[in-house]
Amino acid sequence: MIEQLELNFDKLTNKQMIVVEHKAFKGGGKVAKVYVDKDLSIKEQLEKAYMLTQNIDDGWWNSKDVEKTVNVDAVRSTSVGDRMHINNELYLVDNVGFRKINNN
Repeated sequence: MIEQLELNFDKLTNKQMIVVEHKAFKGGGKVAKVYVDKDLSIKEQLEKAYMLTQNIDDGWWNSKDVEKTVNVDAVRSTSVGDRMHINNELYLVDNVGFRKINNN
């Protein structure tokens, strides 16, 4: 119980939330909330969120810094064409890096 309270406090005080939206490959909608160090630059935060939503050794939803927001057992990795919402701004996962886009 105390460990969960400490984790929640850390998220509220030290982390930036990024919402990951799967749009590529017929989508899936907003699939995750990812919590990254708010002292990182925006580019570094986006890169960290991308890395945390990759299925490599385990499903990304098993990370303490990620909350899966869809009710399915498994979700694909974040890919080119997906989107990330941060600080009321929208970024497209591009072929290399991220591109800021209009929030429509």
